[in-house]
Order: sequence, then structure tokens, then C-alpha cells
Amino acid sequence: MKKIFPILVICLLTALNSVAGPSLKFSERVKKLGTIEQFKRFKWVIKVENVSDKPVSFTKIKTTCGCTLAKPEKQTIMPGKTINFTVIFNSEYFQGHIEKLVFIDTSTKERYTLRVIANVQKSIYIEPKRININGNEKYFEQLVEVKTFKNSRNIKIKKIFLPKEQGISYKKISNSSFVLKVEPTKIKSEGTKVGKVILEGNYKPLIFYINIKKPKFYSVSPTDNLLFLNVKSGKKYTKTVMIKSRKKFNILTKKSNIPFVKLKDVKRISDKEWKITIEFNPQKVFKTKFGKTMLILKTDNKTVGNINLPVIFNITK
Repeated sequence: MKKIFPILVICLLTALNSVAGPSLKFSERVKKLGTIEQFKRFKWVIKVENVSDKPVSFTKIKTTCGCTLAKPEKQTIMPGKTINFTVIFNSEYFQGHIEKLVFIDTSTKERYTLRVIANVQKSIYIEPKRININGNEKYFEQLVEVKTFKNSRNIKIKKIFLPKEQGISYKKISNSSFVLKVEPTKIKSEGTKVGKVILEGNYKPLIFYINIKKPKFYSVSPTDNLLFLNVKSGKKYTKTVMIKSRKKFNILTKKSNIPFVKLKDVKRISDKEWKITIEFNPQKVFKTKFGKTMLILKTDNKTVGNINLPVIFNITK
């Protein structure tokens, strides 16, 4: 019994040692920066104390991205000593909610995790950045503002560049805002147009986008995509489509704008309907075996406009 008791004491001490608390005590593990400005660097200094009875060394320090740097004041902390541990976060490449981690491995086989949490807001930005306009509208107005993280009163618009399109203009109403005016019916082509705002001072130009979707005044059946898939180069292929419109129109195009696509038949069914038959010749396709192009049929009705038929092909041997 006397021999068993010392063994029990040793086992008990070993067990207590194995469940002992962490070797390092951090003054903070989580840093909540709140809403912060973009293009800024933030320094977080943490006190780290060695609460064990042995020296503790940092064996590996890893961050979840290059925007975060972590560096201890010393590589080894002696028992009872405290050092500074510095974390630097760069917000330049972020916008919105972010959470960055620092993983710290030590010689005691312990791992510690530090967290940086923030909501990053652009220092200078334009709002709205993307403006969507329905081509059915006769007239459209949108207030566009240049905003800053702190005080927009110091911001002044020097010049505004609009897309070179008839029907797009603006009226400046303050140093940092203007009203965009658009007449969609006067714009010839749909799609995304790019605008630019130049500010006074050493600032980058601010870009905004005007996305105009013009309505189609015609329909194509069975589909407006002319598909020629898995076709052989030694043959010719034809497809027929019916084009209808709510308005009267005539197709003026007599010759295809694509070398390997021929307008075989252009037939008027009524004032508002046409039948189009095209012929696809794979032998006239130069080099490529797969591609997409656009067959354009001009009409005499400005409202109907051009009729665009995508031609998609894939040629096999």
C-alpha cells in the first residue's frame, strides 16, 4: 500500500498538469473595428503574458490574407513576462463586412486565434454606381451623388463625362451631385454605357454605368437563335424562321452580312409578318470550327429597328 500511494500522487499531479490552463494570456482575442474607411491601415496592440512556469516560443504565425500582418515583440516569452503582439490590418481591397484571422502556434503545442472584424466602407464612392433603365420609358431621371466616409462638403465635382449618345444629359445641382437625364427612345443601341466623374483634387475618377434595355418590337419563331450544331463541312444546311411585329415593317436586307450565311428566301407574308430562310455553308467558315455571329436584317420601321438573329455553329469533320 505504501508503494502504491506515491504512484497515485504522481499520476494525480500529471493529470492536473495535463488539464492546466493555457500558457499564454492575451489581453484581447477579438477586435471589433466597427464601420471603418477603405484605404486605411489599423494597428492593434495586444498584451501577451506567459502565465506558465516555462518559456513559450512562437513556432508559427499565419494570417488568412496578405492584408493582415502579425508580429510579436519577442519570439520567446519567459515565465511571468509580458510582451506586445501587434496586428496590422489594411482595408484597401475590401468593402462590406470582413473577418480576418490570425493563427498562432507555440512550442507548447497550443494554438491561439485572433479575430479582426469590421465593416469597410468606401472613402469616396458614387451612388448609384449602376443605373438600369427600361427602354419603354419616354423620359428618365436619376439623382447621382458623390459620397464620402466622413464629410462630402469637401468634395467638388470638376467634370462629368457622359456616353456619346443622343438622349443622355445631366444637370448639376450641387458640388457633389447631379441629375442624370435619359430619353431612351432617342438612344440608338441598347446595352451598358459608361460615365465618368472627375473630382477636384488628387482623387481617382469615379465610374458609373447606365444599362439601357430597349424593348423588342418583333418576335422570332421558333427561336431567334439560329443553331447549326454538329454540322459537317461537306454539306449545306437551311433554317426557316417567322418574324412578326406589332407594327408594319419591311425587310430591306437582300444580302447577308455573314460570308458563310446566305439569305435564300425573304418572303413577305403580311404587313407585320415575314418568312426568312437562310442557308449555312460550313465550307466557307474560315479556320474556326465553333463560333457565334450575328445576322442583321435592316427594316424600314425605326421603331422595329434592326432584327438581330444570332448564328451559332459547331462544325465536325
